[in-house]
Amino acid sequence: MLIRQAVPEDNQALCRMELLAPQGSDIRITENRRNFFFKSSMFPDNELLVIENEKTGQLISVMAYAPMDFRIGGETVRAAYMFDWRTNPEAQRGIDRTMLRLWLTLQDHARAKGARFIFGHVKSDNNRAISIYDRVGTRTEGTRRFFTLPVFHKMPADLDVQIDTKIDAIQDYHEMEQVFADHDMWPLMDNPALRQESYDKYLCAKISKGSTSCKIWDVSHEYDRIVMGVPRLYRTIRPLCNALGKIIALPKIPASGDSIKIWSLFDLVLPEGESPVPLLRTANNMALKAKVDYLVVSVDLAQGSH
Repeated sequence: MLIRQAVPEDNQALCRMELLAPQGSDIRITENRRNFFFKSSMFPDNELLVIENEKTGQLISVMAYAPMDFRIGGETVRAAYMFDWRTNPEAQRGIDRTMLRLWLTLQDHARAKGARFIFGHVKSDNNRAISIYDRVGTRTEGTRRFFTLPVFHKMPADLDVQIDTKIDAIQDYHEMEQVFADHDMWPLMDNPALRQESYDKYLCAKISKGSTSCKIWDVSHEYDRIVMGVPRLYRTIRPLCNALGKIIALPKIPASGDSIKIWSLFDLVLPEGESPVPLLRTANNMALKAKVDYLVVSVDLAQGSH
């Protein structure tokens, strides 16, 4: 087995690996990427590593990381953000062993770039990845919960809500820095031009009302989200909902094979006592107009941030 950096010629094989690895326990969804490298390209310094079977040329696993500087306890600390860890379900044997080997290699590379630790996100039902994390001594530092909001009817508009579709990345960074000043792991911006490029490409809008605000992120032009499996209950009630949906507004219940469009809401600034409802209503109405099926909002359960 050979561990090497991924190259553009690997794109088709990596996209297929992603497509064949649906995630989720109830509704299983996979991503049909056009360019597997799009996420790593958002970071000024990144490395995408693959394990290749030298005899067959088959890619077995992939893992990416980006070394970044953070403010932790008032100190600047370099850490490595790990992402895009996938395995090839078509590989026959030794998946766990190769995944562990890839992790240890990434750890060495990250350490050589000055990272003091590696961090990332893993879904609570991804038992294979969690077992490997446990073997290398990782620990859980926080939990995020994701809420999915169906988009299916227009909501009452709030005229006081402001919508900005052109965001200055540097100004926004400093505004968020003030809001989240008490949070550890604040990333230090080292490439304003690249950050602005990502904003221009993926940020639909910043919605604000008074001291509350949130941003809408859309990467749907980079990949299609395809439903690979739904619970039996959903399959049972779907025909009835489809029929009634022609008369009244009802949420979309996807079938296996359906493509769904999702917008992500992030950087939700919500001072104590304020309500997110005006922001969510506005985001819903924008999503409805753009034919988006669902909004996703994540909440940090440890710190209560979004």
